Amino acid sequence: MQGDPARLQQVVGNLLSNAVKFTPSGGTVAVTLHRTAGEVELRVQDTGKGIRPEFLPHVFDPFFTTKGPSTGTGLGLAICHGIVTAAGGTIEVSSRLGHGTTFRATLPAAEGAAPAAIARPPG
Repeated sequence: MQGDPARLQQVVGNLLSNAVKFTPSGGTVAVTLHRTAGEVELRVQDTGKGIRPEFLPHVFDPFFTTKGPSTGTGLGLAICHGIVTAAGGTIEVSSRLGHGTTFRATLPAAEGAAPAAIARPPG
C-alpha cells in the first residue's frame, strides 16, 4: 500500500476500535486485506448494531458523532478519510441496522511491492 505506514496504522486502529465499541459481546469483528491488480483493499466488518441510514452520509464529517460529549470528538472517521484520500485511495461505509457495518478502504498498491501481509504484534 502507498502512504505513511504510521498513518495507515492509525486508520486500521480507528476502524477496529469503532467496530469493537459498537459490537455487542458474542458479536464478530473481521478484518480482511486483499490485493488486486494495482490496489489493496482493507475491510473492517462487524456484526454490531449498525448505523442509522440518516447518519451514513455524515460519518466522515469532522465533529459528527452519535456518542456522548465525554466519549468521542467526532474526528476519528474524518481523520481516516483524510489519511486514505491523501494516499490516493477511497473509503466508504455500508451498514444495516441490527446487522452491522462494513468500512472498505481501497488504496493504490506500491509499485514493485510484494503482496500485502498483515503484521501481527509480538507476544
